[in-house]
Amino acid sequence: MKKNSKSNSGFTLIELIIAMAMLAFVMTAVSSFMGSGVLGYKKAKADITVHNSAQETYNNLVDTAMQANDIIIYGYTTKDADDEIVFGLEGEDVNVELNSTKAYYVRDDAQAEYIKSSAEYDGTDNFVLYSSLPAGTKIYAEKIIVESAVPFDPAYATEAEADKYKNAFLSEAAGADVTIEIKQEVRVNSDGSTSDVTSSIGENVYTENDTMRTVFTFDAEKLYYETKYAYMTALNDYYTGTGDSLEDYLYSESFNYSTIKDETGAETGTVTGCIVTVNPADGTFSFDLKFSDKNMTYNSQGMVLFRNSYVLRAKQ
Repeated sequence: MKKNSKSNSGFTLIELIIAMAMLAFVMTAVSSFMGSGVLGYKKAKADITVHNSAQETYNNLVDTAMQANDIIIYGYTTKDADDEIVFGLEGEDVNVELNSTKAYYVRDDAQAEYIKSSAEYDGTDNFVLYSSLPAGTKIYAEKIIVESAVPFDPAYATEAEADKYKNAFLSEAAGADVTIEIKQEVRVNSDGSTSDVTSSIGENVYTENDTMRTVFTFDAEKLYYETKYAYMTALNDYYTGTGDSLEDYLYSESFNYSTIKDETGAETGTVTGCIVTVNPADGTFSFDLKFSDKNMTYNSQGMVLFRNSYVLRAKQ
């Protein structure tokens, strides 16, 4: 007599529980790995963003200064050149003795008189010539005022400004035998006589330059960036004080700053994270920018010092 046997190929309840536990463990490990990978990617992307922001800020400042005809720096220096100001994330107090007041650092007396008539003048009657500074002087900048030449285009000027530009240019040209381009070649003779000038707004008809005034303002952790043109007023982007706010010109709000106190604990000023090192003898500048974000460390260390001797030395 044959005995019937049935094959039992299923899982027991214990085996199912063990398998599900192992699967849950594997899924948890995979999801954790994927999650950390996503977080790592987001962090790396954020780091790149802030680094690029720092580099853009630095490049904008340096490029503007390299092309300058004039640079005026407004800020503090320390009484002891060896003193180093430590910058903290929240404006920590630092016991360093500053020179008594902020100063305008200028090329010559004519530039000092010029700044007195500008909108950036705050009444501080303290002017220091670049030529009087020892090599390696560090200026903790509150304002950097840069003037540079840019091609004039009547498309960005009102008719009145274009006419004013034309008259200013012809007035400067009078008495010299020069050629300017206004649609066709127009000669200004040595006796001051000229041919008819018929220009139309919107055509790039002049070969001479307009003046662009760029102002970098550092206020604690904030940097404001403004530009103003002598004639191409349609391109103006600066704080007028009427109908707009300085916050509209905010360029960065990630700078270090430090509150300076004297030995008695009295507050003597606030310095911001833009340090301009000046070497008048060889006509070089360098900029160090101190950011509050630990990933924004772009500065002039390891960079070639840029040279613009013209803006440091008095005109002959």
